Amino acid sequence: MQRVKPRVEDLPKNFDCHDYFKIKVGEDVTYREAHRATAAYYGMIEWTDMQFGRVISKLEALNVLDDFVVVFLSDHGEMLGEKGLWEKQQYFDASVRVPFFISRPQKFNQGSAIIQENVSLVDLFPTLCELAQVPIPNGLDGRSLVPLMEGRADDWPNEVYSELYHPFNGPSVMVKQDHLKYFRFEGKEWPEQLFDLDADPGENQNLINDAAHADDLRRLRAKANDFLS
Repeated sequence: MQRVKPRVEDLPKNFDCHDYFKIKVGEDVTYREAHRATAAYYGMIEWTDMQFGRVISKLEALNVLDDFVVVFLSDHGEMLGEKGLWEKQQYFDASVRVPFFISRPQKFNQGSAIIQENVSLVDLFPTLCELAQVPIPNGLDGRSLVPLMEGRADDWPNEVYSELYHPFNGPSVMVKQDHLKYFRFEGKEWPEQLFDLDADPGENQNLINDAAHADDLRRLRAKANDFLS
């Protein structure tokens, strides 16, 4: 527990949300409370890792690991004090970016690889369909990841969407295309957010008023509008 230090950060400039998500260490909570909450979160990660390891070890012991498609994922992250925010319900990477691992040794036996393209959890179902040689139904929001897993990204539309509704900060929408991420909270007078994750992976510089990104902003706003319509 002593090795885990809580994040003590301030809310980003040109950003706002409901006070429900804002936690100022030393005012709203003590440092010890933030420390214990952070340690508990890391403890849950360690526990989950152990349980996942038990499953893999059992499949190996039964000599059937190669017969399975193994998937590890999460539905959301946790701000955990980053940018002075706690809980989820945000589109910063700490909340919206999640682990997503797929193993299929019978088909992909060349070792591990990282897919750089934008993918979404809605892509899981069509991916499992293709891996199981089951016809992929029409009309799905997701796309099979098998082409990417095979190293074929030429026809991949490199964009993903997310939306949520919460009484305090929703409805809201996010679109990420290539390295640009745009999000907004509908019905709130909070600033829209636009980030270049290649140049600013920490999402510290909101480009919403940057004239150099005016065309990008128009394009991503239109995509968000189309997604919600």
